[in-house]
Amino acid sequence: MFLADGHKFEVEVYTTSIVIRLEGRVIRTPLIALPYAKENPTLLGMDFLQKAGIVLNLKHRNWFFRDSPHRTYDFVRAVIKSKVDSTLRRIPAYCTIAKVNV
Repeated sequence: MFLADGHKFEVEVYTTSIVIRLEGRVIRTPLIALPYAKENPTLLGMDFLQKAGIVLNLKHRNWFFRDSPHRTYDFVRAVIKSKVDSTLRRIPAYCTIAKVNV
């Protein structure tokens, strides 16, 4: 990772592989967790979108899977945390520690 002043910053992170279920599909993706980041939501990046075949339509505020563009899903405007927590199934995940230059 590079700081605003251009200096390189090396950090230890936790890595694991998780399964994400999205609209009936199963996508296995790597996940990197920063041990010093507390209470932060998960951020899935371009690598996840590409692997899952997700196409964003920013103009219409929706998204779809590349192989079925006729079925679109609206962006979520607000997340109701209690609703999300009630539908989550928590399972233990094994992580490894890796030192990476991000």
